[in-house]
Amino acid sequence: MSKRLEKRYKRKKDFYVPSIGDVVYIPPAYYLSHAIHDRHGGQSKVICVTIDDSDGICVWVEAFPHIKFDWQCLWERQEELQKRYGTKTAEACPDYSPEFNSWD
Repeated sequence: MSKRLEKRYKRKKDFYVPSIGDVVYIPPAYYLSHAIHDRHGGQSKVICVTIDDSDGICVWVEAFPHIKFDWQCLWERQEELQKRYGTKTAEACPDYSPEFNSWD
């Protein structure tokens, strides 16, 4: 990790970088114009972690391997999401309705 990133994250109490295989909590997402990508929140395993100066720390998870999550944003919500979801697994809940999958 670069000195710039170390300085940025050092100020945060208990901050850590997850490892592949760690279980983290993912928030839900519901979209009006691309509901095919809707998801229920819950636990998922980390499958990839990247660290660089431009994006910071990013993670990809087993439940949504096509989505890059900003770890700092997720880390700040882990306690809240854990209380909300407990042992529930994060999963896709796509809505294929045409009215929720267009920009028109």
